Amino acid sequence: MRRSLSLALTCAGFIAAACGSPIAHAADMPGLYQQYQPAGTVTEFTSGWYLRGDLGWRTDTKIGDVSYTGFPTPVGVSLKDVVTAGGGGGYKWHWFRADVTFDYSGKTRFYTLTNPSGVYDAKVDTLVGLANVYLDLGTWSGITPYVGAGVGFVNFWSHGYTAPNGPIDNSSHSKADFAWAYMAGLAWCFAPRWSVDFSYRRLNLGEMSFNPHLRNALRLDDISANEFRIGLRYNLD
Repeated sequence: MRRSLSLALTCAGFIAAACGSPIAHAADMPGLYQQYQPAGTVTEFTSGWYLRGDLGWRTDTKIGDVSYTGFPTPVGVSLKDVVTAGGGGGYKWHWFRADVTFDYSGKTRFYTLTNPSGVYDAKVDTLVGLANVYLDLGTWSGITPYVGAGVGFVNFWSHGYTAPNGPIDNSSHSKADFAWAYMAGLAWCFAPRWSVDFSYRRLNLGEMSFNPHLRNALRLDDISANEFRIGLRYNLD
């Protein structure tokens, strides 16, 4: 009887060891189980130097006031829509960015009727240089909304000015003035180091003049415009 009981206990011990061995191995060797690996994500750089290039569409240009000499009176003064292109560079530190940008617009038409009938006509191109600061408002799935503002200069060139009662001025005139802007946009970090930037900019361009040394001179004051821009940024660090 005692011998049978001993044999039974021995068999039970072997069975328990056999059943418990997978658990022991599982506890001792976690490497046998596949670990969860999160999918790779594109993350925005928190700081570093960057370069940028931009294309834009300048539209809805407004003229606050018109000063002129002689007669007739200009009516409905405007500058036509125009494409802009430019670039620059800057530095990003966490949620703060600062950069310098230069944007050139091709020749656009200045055209206005007069009272009585007649026309003022010319071509105008500009160079705008701004020092800008931005506040990035957080990043979600690689998309970063931001707001910003900038100050700098604008240089106007006028070409081929024609007035109703005066000689055609075939020379070009240049005038520089103070410029400033505010803007808002979205930047999408689509790959390491690369972001595409969609933005709106309200641009204030001061004043410009036509034919300043001849009769029928004309000056446009408080010029402002809306710009819709797309840009590409490359982080150097």
